[in-house]
Amino acid sequence: MFTGNKHKHIKHQAIHFFRKFYVRTYFDLHCRLIFSCVNIRIIIYKYRISMNQQIIVNILGADKLGILSEISACVHDKCCNILDSRHAIYGKDFSLSMIVEGTQSAITKLELQMASLCMQHGLLSMIKRTSGHAKQNLEQLINLEFSGEDAKGIIKQVTGFIAQRQVSVSAFRQKTFIDKTTNIENVRCKMVLSATKELNLVNFDEEIKQLMCQLGLSGKVTYNEIKEENEHIESW
Repeated sequence: MFTGNKHKHIKHQAIHFFRKFYVRTYFDLHCRLIFSCVNIRIIIYKYRISMNQQIIVNILGADKLGILSEISACVHDKCCNILDSRHAIYGKDFSLSMIVEGTQSAITKLELQMASLCMQHGLLSMIKRTSGHAKQNLEQLINLEFSGEDAKGIIKQVTGFIAQRQVSVSAFRQKTFIDKTTNIENVRCKMVLSATKELNLVNFDEEIKQLMCQLGLSGKVTYNEIKEENEHIESW
C-alpha cells in the first residue's frame, strides 16, 4: 500500500515522463514538417530553374555589317533559342525584335551579355521577360493589300475596322511614295491578318471593299482557310 508521498512522487514522475514524451514527439514532428517544407521548396526551386523562361528583345541602331551575326551568336553562346524574330531596315538604321527562350540561368546571363553587346555597338535595347509564347492563330489567314492617295487618318480607320471585327494584325508594312504621273504622295500597305474560323469572310470582303471605296483606295483581299486549296481572292 502506497503512502501519500510515494503516490505523489509516482504521479509527478508520470506527468514528467508524458511531458517529455509530448515535447519530444512535438519537436520531432515539427522538425520533420520543417524539413519537408524545405525539401518541397528546393524541389520547386529546381523545377523553376529547369523550366524555360522567355524574353522579348528589341534592338534599334545603326546598321552595320555582321551585326545580326553577333547578336545571334550572343544568343547561341548562352544556350538560348530564338523562337521568333522580325528584322527591318530604316534608312541607315535597323530594328530587330526577338522572342528568346532558355533556362532561368541562361536567360539571366543573356540579359547581361546582350546589354553589354548593345552598349559596345551603340545600340538601343529593351529586354522584357514574358511567357506563354504560342504560334499565331492561323485558322483563317488574311492578306490585305491596298494603295492610293495618302491622307490623314487612313491607317487609323483601317485598323479600327479590323479591330472591331476581332481580327488581329500579325504583320504590317507601309510605304509612302510620290506618284510620278500626278506628283501626289501615295501610300501602299500590306497587312497579314489572322482570325478565328467564326469570322464570316464573305461579309468581311464586302465590308472592307466598302471602306476602301469610301477612302478612295484600291487593293485586294486574299485569304486561306486551314488548307491552301481553299484560297480565295477578291479584288476591286
